Amino acid sequence: MQGRLSTYSIVLRAAQDAGVTPGALSSWIEQKGGIQEVKLSRSATYKSPKQKAEEVKSSLTSLPTLAIAKQRLAELADAEFVGTECVLLAEQQADGSFHIKALTRSGTAVNAALTALYSELQKAAA
Repeated sequence: MQGRLSTYSIVLRAAQDAGVTPGALSSWIEQKGGIQEVKLSRSATYKSPKQKAEEVKSSLTSLPTLAIAKQRLAELADAEFVGTECVLLAEQQADGSFHIKALTRSGTAVNAALTALYSELQKAAA
């Protein structure tokens, strides 16, 4: 049931974005090929999470370095990964410092972090 509600919500938002009036909704859905076709269609400006991650990844070198952390992390360094991204998981402390708790090179984690950064950069630019 939840999946159907989500589908209907997506269709109604797409109709609203297209300026479809309530009286014309059923014919608009029919014209678009049905509810599933409307749900599966993408806007002209749609970017997949992978595309967002790649876009941010290509601009990482232009971002300022926030800090350099080497203590104990050097033990996890591996020449095979020089120049590749990783995710550091840190916990903010009351004094404003950050305690790095974990490092992962998981492609899924890196892409999720890059996608999240993409969203933050888009908000900041708006």
